[in-house]
Amino acid sequence: MKFYKSQPFKLTYSHAGKTRTYTPDFWVIRPQCQQVIEVKPESKVKDSSCVELWRHIIPLCRDMDMEFVVVTDVMIRKQPQLDNIKLLYKYARNPLSLQQIIECQRYFKYKSPTPLKMALSELKPKGISLNNIFKLLYVGIISTDLMHKIDMESLIQLSPLKNDITTLIT
Repeated sequence: MKFYKSQPFKLTYSHAGKTRTYTPDFWVIRPQCQQVIEVKPESKVKDSSCVELWRHIIPLCRDMDMEFVVVTDVMIRKQPQLDNIKLLYKYARNPLSLQQIIECQRYFKYKSPTPLKMALSELKPKGISLNNIFKLLYVGIISTDLMHKIDMESLIQLSPLKNDITTLIT
């Protein structure tokens, strides 16, 4: 993720002869796309008012080259994914040097998914700490299955969509 903002702007559309406005919950800019995110309780996702709203919003988003995504409370609170995201978020502001990024990219580039414990022991002599690995997981340069609790046996690999450092510097 490059950038996000809550309640970022208003979209205007017409319905039943009236001009209406919609404010997205979030606007997310990712390296490969932009998304308009709507957060709704699972119990309201199929309400006719929501479906009608989305029928108008989806084409507006598409016209602006943005993807419209509905995220439910059930999706957000899914465990252990939520705990893993909370864990990685703690490392969002940890600094990474260009050399650390390059070393991790070199290490993971030709490896099959590697247990975190092994990766850490092999990267430690190159100045890569657990904090650095968590930061790289947070920004998506490397990845793991967030549906399994992150521990020292978690399998880590280079993310398929982020196989070079330009995603951090562009």
